[in-house]
Amino acid sequence: MDSSVVQLKTVVDEGVVVKVSRQASVRVSEYCAETPYLALKVPDEIDEVVRVSFTTFAHDQGWASDTGSGSWTWFETFTISPTSSSSWLHLNRLKRDLHHNVVANPNSQRIQTILHKDNPEDREWLANFKGGHSIQLVPRAMYPGWVNFVEEAEIEILGRLKTEGPIPLVRRIGTGSPTAYRKLRQEVDEIRILHLHPAAKDAEITCSLKYATLESETVPQFEAMSYCWGDQTRRKTIKLIEDETDGDGTVHTELTVTESLYLMLKALRSVETIRVLWVDAICINQQDIDERSQQVSLMHQVYSKADRVVIWLGDASPPHLECFGLWDEVGTLLASDPDSFKSQVDSLDKPHGHETSLPDYAVIASIFELFWFSRVWVVQEAYYARSCIVKRGAQELSWAMLLRVNECLKRARQTVPGLVYRLMPNVTSKLFRVDHANGELAVTKVHDFDQLAVIVAAIDLSCSDPRDKIFGIRHLVTYDDGLQTDYKKPIIDVFADFTRHWIRKSRSLRILSAIHADFGRSWHRMIMAAADLSSLGHPSWSFWYTGNSGWANATLGFAAECKHRASGTTEPDHQLLLDSLDARELRLFGVRIGVIAEIIPFVSHGMREIDPPVCHQTMDTFEEIFDPWGKDLSWKPNYTNSHFVPIDERVEAARHVHPHIHMEGRSLGPNDAIISCLSDSLFSAEAENGTRQVGLCPHTAQIGDLIVVLLGGNVPFILRPAHKGSDQSRGEMYYLVGEAYCQGYMDGRAVEEMESGISKREIFTLI
Repeated sequence: MDSSVVQLKTVVDEGVVVKVSRQASVRVSEYCAETPYLALKVPDEIDEVVRVSFTTFAHDQGWASDTGSGSWTWFETFTISPTSSSSWLHLNRLKRDLHHNVVANPNSQRIQTILHKDNPEDREWLANFKGGHSIQLVPRAMYPGWVNFVEEAEIEILGRLKTEGPIPLVRRIGTGSPTAYRKLRQEVDEIRILHLHPAAKDAEITCSLKYATLESETVPQFEAMSYCWGDQTRRKTIKLIEDETDGDGTVHTELTVTESLYLMLKALRSVETIRVLWVDAICINQQDIDERSQQVSLMHQVYSKADRVVIWLGDASPPHLECFGLWDEVGTLLASDPDSFKSQVDSLDKPHGHETSLPDYAVIASIFELFWFSRVWVVQEAYYARSCIVKRGAQELSWAMLLRVNECLKRARQTVPGLVYRLMPNVTSKLFRVDHANGELAVTKVHDFDQLAVIVAAIDLSCSDPRDKIFGIRHLVTYDDGLQTDYKKPIIDVFADFTRHWIRKSRSLRILSAIHADFGRSWHRMIMAAADLSSLGHPSWSFWYTGNSGWANATLGFAAECKHRASGTTEPDHQLLLDSLDARELRLFGVRIGVIAEIIPFVSHGMREIDPPVCHQTMDTFEEIFDPWGKDLSWKPNYTNSHFVPIDERVEAARHVHPHIHMEGRSLGPNDAIISCLSDSLFSAEAENGTRQVGLCPHTAQIGDLIVVLLGGNVPFILRPAHKGSDQSRGEMYYLVGEAYCQGYMDGRAVEEMESGISKREIFTLI
């Protein structure tokens, strides 16, 4: 049955009903990429989603040796936010299992799951949905032999319209001209420091602001807080004293702060002494954009000069009470022997390993579901800290212990069948290493890390302002000079300027490969539709803040040590980078190879009949990028467990091919895909001299796209002619589609042809 996607929107008394449905026969095994079957975009005018229903018409393979555990074919959902990523924030907090198929039934059954805000278990999950979010429905299967046969699906939401604008983080209440936020002396890097006044447990929170200069040799002792701002609609009031010289007649301002911040201050407050803190929400005047920009640029200094950084995970409320009780047990193990926890985790992949005294690993790992671990700012805050302590309510944990246990659980999840739980975001392991000496754990900061990989890893993290995915990381990189923290600059320009800056400083086009981490632009199709390059909302060549950093690893040119040298030893022309008339354009020298004339499935019945024939290097590259046998789980989100370890590639290949061929019962034509879940990727291109080239392309490529080698690029790229207005004086412009693997052109051949006069150098203007 051909794909048929229909979306309808209806206004009702309760709000707006939006429904999307699809009819298409799809087969999903454990080896298939976790690609959505259906997606619904929440209209921008919706502020609250009241109800979501998911209906599927599907079945499993129709038999099972053991039906007691139910069907290992099911459906799950997650969301894509316009300001966040899929990899960590969404799949750790918004991923949700829906329902399983009827076990061992060869006939499709219609099954529905309804989530409603009146249900306490659904309320928090639905509260994350806003206008612009996209709700994805993903068919899943686990273990050899299990296949999810999907015929139809439908998503329907009921939403309420927006009624008011955003609420500021800190609001003043009262009249007069408070002096608490006097202008800071930026020339001496002045900051505010919060004095949290002592009081009894249930007394109101009273505090005051003092001033200090980071340039001073006598910066007062203070603790810097690393925490989550929390839900801005849930607010509490605190009292900010402005003039402490007036005895009982002190002038004060009442500030409304988020409930999360209020509870943190209340938990940290002493009953006897003033506690001196740096809390960004209060110490920075968030309403002054110029001050905010300047203070954010100093945050790495603030955290490095604090006596210690306090990582606040929140209050110890259910469901994490059990988790923290087990962490006490883990702490006892590590205190006696830093390797004891690791050795017990290692024993899980040995015979009878489950008899270990190790506490419940899934409950222990649930701490990593807390929202703090998804924040982009925590990377800098923890990295620059002299020392860290982790607090959850009254309980304290060691930062080193958290990192150590994360390492152990990560190893176990990669080697032990059936382990599924959350971990710290990937960027953590790039920046921190845990060692032990004299029987104690110690955190070592990694200094020679791959800087661009850290920048790209930040797209997996969350923030309220997308620009913070640059501003919150920029001080960690060598190429920081020349970049400014400026919240007045449009988001588009922050990322475009950063991309151009990185190309100039690194003298490489490596960052262009990072566009494949964005939604709709990955090599393999991971969302319903490919990105429309003409309506992206940002330059097609610019690194962007949404997507999944893991997809950048499944590319040709993103690795720090790239094995390809398509442009030889050339570099991007420095002056040409600066000469663009429009800052949102990128001008590069390059050489044409050909125009795409055909795109077919790579693993196809007649692929060996292609002229010129596909060489072994191309086949190897296909396997490296698309991972058809499930070796690297490149196209599985970060939370997914590797529940099998491939032993024989031929066995794994047969297991993936089997559901798509034998169970579909179809005959193959010469261009039919053997594995139909993989994106079409084998192109044939025609050069101006009539020769033909073959290679690999991402799912976004189209017939008519241009294959080029851009000087300074390790791999060829695909460009698409763009018709921008009627101004022909600026020459033809192009969208950057992405990378390409062009057989025979991966090691400098295009440059050799240019230097010998066979090809000519051109200027390509990317928009």
